[in-house]
Amino acid sequence: MWWRSGRVDDAIREYQAALKITPESPVARNNLGSAFLKQGKVDEAIQEFRRVLSRDPQSFKGHFNLAGALLRSGRVTEAVAEYEKALAINPDFTQGHLALGHALMRAERLAEAIAQFKIALQLQPGYAHARNSLATAFAAKQQWGEAIRCWRETLEIDPNNVAAQSGLAWTLATAPDPTLRNGAEALAISQHLSQTSGASNPVLLRVLAAAYAEAGRFPEAIETTERGIALATSQDHAELAALLQGDLKLLQSAQPLRDAGKSPITR
Repeated sequence: MWWRSGRVDDAIREYQAALKITPESPVARNNLGSAFLKQGKVDEAIQEFRRVLSRDPQSFKGHFNLAGALLRSGRVTEAVAEYEKALAINPDFTQGHLALGHALMRAERLAEAIAQFKIALQLQPGYAHARNSLATAFAAKQQWGEAIRCWRETLEIDPNNVAAQSGLAWTLATAPDPTLRNGAEALAISQHLSQTSGASNPVLLRVLAAAYAEAGRFPEAIETTERGIALATSQDHAELAALLQGDLKLLQSAQPLRDAGKSPITR
């Protein structure tokens, strides 16, 4: 499709022309809605997907696409309902369970999100993204051991998965349960991440600083955090810069970070 190659305006014109010939073509209308969404015109996308469903209330794609558009607009409860309708029509759609799980996480319905990620993994056991999502949900629910287990399983499937590496390293460095912390392993993982993916990523630098602190290497933790603050500030990431400033005060007092289970981005 043209919109997938970046020619979104051309795609929209083509789909609109097709709809003049066949006004209620579900394929053209779904594609037009997707093109609008790609262009950031969320309200227009929602309108197109609703028109699909007005003609065919059992359209799996219509419900699934509408759910994604509603989620983009921040209407999380409505998005959850549409994902559920889509899955009632096609219960074996792995991506649908994954998407519903992420929407439920945004609604802070963590137990339900975990259930959806587990269904996705029953359907596709080797799906690294679903297993990483399950780990993230366990961490958000403060089930640190389960989160660590799932991140390890993710890395068995996809050893280069950056999200799983950073989540695992963060939790190993900051878990409130000392039996779960492993500063040496957290540092090894986060140093590798810094070398391969994190030189200009303030989030990964935050993970590295936490690992340095857990290993008792506070000068390196402080220097790494200061680099993270500079990067976050230059990238206009005010929230992360503020979090790093808070980290810096702790590290300057030789206090390790203890914030496991929370995303290194948001906490």
